[in-house]
Amino acid sequence: MTAFFVQTCYNTSMSVIELTEKVLSSYPSFKDGSFRGIIAIDGRCASGKTTFGASLSKVTGIPCIPLDDFFLRPEQRTPERFAEAGGNVDRERILEEILIPF
Repeated sequence: MTAFFVQTCYNTSMSVIELTEKVLSSYPSFKDGSFRGIIAIDGRCASGKTTFGASLSKVTGIPCIPLDDFFLRPEQRTPERFAEAGGNVDRERILEEILIPF
């Protein structure tokens, strides 16, 4: 499995379409259907991660799964959990619903 990482930046002068085209030109396997792996998109709040992921998904057919859908349920929100790196995300659900089936 291949992992690919894209970091978005809110202060970029590049539009989502331009960023999508740049990534596709750099990694033709995304567009030709030969890519097998996970694309992780990282960035600050409101930096365009979900918008970029949706754009990339629309062009390539690669599913986009925003982590916004995997924030902790109220009963999981404990001080211990929030003290962990990535503690605001339901890692157990990500494992069960995305990574294991993948």
